[in-house]
Amino acid sequence: MRQAIAKYPLHLIEEYLTRWLGSSGGKQLRVPDIWGFLRGFTASFLTIGLLTYLSYHTQFFVSNRLPTLIPSFASSAVLLYGAADLTASMPRNFVFGYLLVDLMCISLKKLFICLLPTEDHLIWFQIAFGLSLSMLLMELTNTTHPPAAASALIILSGGPTIYNLGFMFLVTPILFGLTVQFVVALIVNNIGRRYPEYWFSKSGKRVVEMRERSADKSVYTSSDAAESDHWEQKSV
Repeated sequence: MRQAIAKYPLHLIEEYLTRWLGSSGGKQLRVPDIWGFLRGFTASFLTIGLLTYLSYHTQFFVSNRLPTLIPSFASSAVLLYGAADLTASMPRNFVFGYLLVDLMCISLKKLFICLLPTEDHLIWFQIAFGLSLSMLLMELTNTTHPPAAASALIILSGGPTIYNLGFMFLVTPILFGLTVQFVVALIVNNIGRRYPEYWFSKSGKRVVEMRERSADKSVYTSSDAAESDHWEQKSV
């Protein structure tokens, strides 16, 4: 009995460590799709190129110190144009993930600066608490989009330039950048495939699939009827 009790913790540790090895039946790597790669490259180049040009070479944005590009948009481009079938790439997650997290972090940043008297306003606590809260918020609202957490880090760790933008940060770069990225995704991703698979919930995806099956069935039935009439006339 004592030996069994002594081995029990070791058994739990061993079982836990084996989980680090991953599943034995892992997914196979996808077959390379040259057209998919070209589609992703084109969409990313157009999006990041346009946002960068506007941020650095447009008089309005430069003179008013309004950024149109932030590092997290690069991660979003990878998801939208390179992994468009993932849940994190759907419009609900892409748009609301950013908006909810950034709105919360801007408010949190202002609150911390008002309430914390220290010189750095406990920056380490701001970042750790804000990012953890961002992850929790996205999970609770089913809007998980990992790059949105990176934009939260930009807000919480940013200097006076980011802080002085305040809620204007939601307009540009966030809303402006999201619009550009999403419009490009709609145009380019629908060449040879379907995007998005759904807008707000997977129930919408099921409705589309049911409509497609119904349309295919009606086409199949019509072709069968036409073929049957053809053979009947021929036999007569």
